[in-house]
Amino acid sequence: MINVAVTEDDREDAEKLRFMIDGFFAEHEASVCVTIFRTASELLKSGRIYDIVFMDIGLPDMSGMEAARLLRASDGRVIIIFCTTMARFAVEGYSVGAFDYLVKPVDKASFDMAFGGAIRRLNRDRPSDISVRTADGVVRLACDDITYIEIFDHKLVFHTGKRDICGW
Repeated sequence: MINVAVTEDDREDAEKLRFMIDGFFAEHEASVCVTIFRTASELLKSGRIYDIVFMDIGLPDMSGMEAARLLRASDGRVIIIFCTTMARFAVEGYSVGAFDYLVKPVDKASFDMAFGGAIRRLNRDRPSDISVRTADGVVRLACDDITYIEIFDHKLVFHTGKRDICGW
C-alpha cells in the first residue's frame, strides 16, 4: 500500500487530486491510502509517514515551502510534489528536494506524468525501511543506515552513522 497525503486548503482542488490519485491506482490495480490535510500543521502533527505528499504552497497557517523543509528534516525519502497556482516558486521548490511541480488547474496528462514518475522512483528507491515512533513523532529509517539496535530501559535505540534514535 502506498500512503499519499494531499495538503490543500481548497476543498475542490483537494478532491480533484484525490479523484486523480484514486483513478491512477485503479488503472494500475494497486492499493493506495489518501489522506487530505487542510493545513501544513495538520500534516506535520499527524505523526504519520507518507510515501508521496502533494503540497500546496499558499496554505493558511504556514507556507507549503516551509512545511516541506520541516517534512524533509524528518524524512529524507518522502516524495514531494508541489501543486499550486504560484509558479514563481518552482525553482525554490527544488531547494527542498521537490520531485515535481504541478500548476493548477492540474490536467490529467501532467498529473499522470508527475505521479507516474513519483511511483517509479518510489518503487526503485524503496529499500527496506522501518518507521520508528519517537517522542517527537515518527521517523523513517533505512535498514541499510542502521548500524545496530539495542534495548535500553524497555525502549529500542537505533544507532546509525549519523545519530541515535530512541523508539517507543
